[in-house]
Amino acid sequence: MSESEAEADEKPKADADAADTAADSADEAVEAADATDTSAADAADADAADSDAAANVAVAVEGVTGKGEVTSPKNKEKREKPPDGLIWASLHNSKATESRLKHVKVLVPKDLNVTEIRRFTCGKVGCPFREFQLEIDGKQMWAGREQPFLNVECECRVKWRRVNRLARLMQQKKIGGINGLCRQNGRTVLHHIALNGDVELFREVLNDPNADDNLINVRDKLGDTALTLASITGYIEIASACLEQEADVEVHNGKGRTALLLAAEHGHSDVVQSLLMMKAKLDPGKGTTCPSAMYLAQLNQRDGVVKTILRYLKDNEGDDEW
Repeated sequence: MSESEAEADEKPKADADAADTAADSADEAVEAADATDTSAADAADADAADSDAAANVAVAVEGVTGKGEVTSPKNKEKREKPPDGLIWASLHNSKATESRLKHVKVLVPKDLNVTEIRRFTCGKVGCPFREFQLEIDGKQMWAGREQPFLNVECECRVKWRRVNRLARLMQQKKIGGINGLCRQNGRTVLHHIALNGDVELFREVLNDPNADDNLINVRDKLGDTALTLASITGYIEIASACLEQEADVEVHNGKGRTALLLAAEHGHSDVVQSLLMMKAKLDPGKGTTCPSAMYLAQLNQRDGVVKTILRYLKDNEGDDEW
């Protein structure tokens, strides 16, 4: 691995560690102010959905009577064990206004990522997806692609709250407003979301009427924009959202890397393809010491990227030099 790749990897790892930090006292103050506003109809829906899930499991278990009653302790144990590929997500919220929603148990596929888990379970507790925040093992779930249930055997306790997720993230990262910067690293909220991969939250920022037009191109202390960070992490949805906002594809970070060079270096073929479609340059240009996208892909054995570049050059008659 090249020295530049190691440097590039340090940024998302450091930020991921920051995202993993448990909510501090400031978060508790915000949480105390959050209101859980769920209706009786939502409670009935959640209770009915949970009953259906339990009934489906009961029907599949031997030794269950026609009324769905477990006939022995042994069968009760079988009934509690989820089918292969599923786990019980035990959703808890001590502040839920309806007692039925304080503890809801739902069968969830183990391979869902955080965004999919939120979308799958928010209706069970009557909470809007946009305001549905999860916490697992003391860790607030911000990374959209993380799969927290993969190694869970049977059941996982999940704490949920109804909050303004964008405001919570900005407070956690100590960012002063939608256009503010974190003093520590000079990053905007878009930088942080680009590292987490939560495209819904990313678009919420872009659509905020108070967001500056050039927020998408703000560079942090390392010279990175939201697009260059998405090119490192490989979040194609985030990269596409940046390109839709006409983000500058030729910005060089502190190491002289553009978004295309970073995507090629880290092996993200889909991001490379999207950037090439926006006419991003394969070569950083004369007078620089930066290698080309093809060189970085070959150096790091990114075969998929090499094929993507070669196909692009063939389709465009080899106009770009590398």
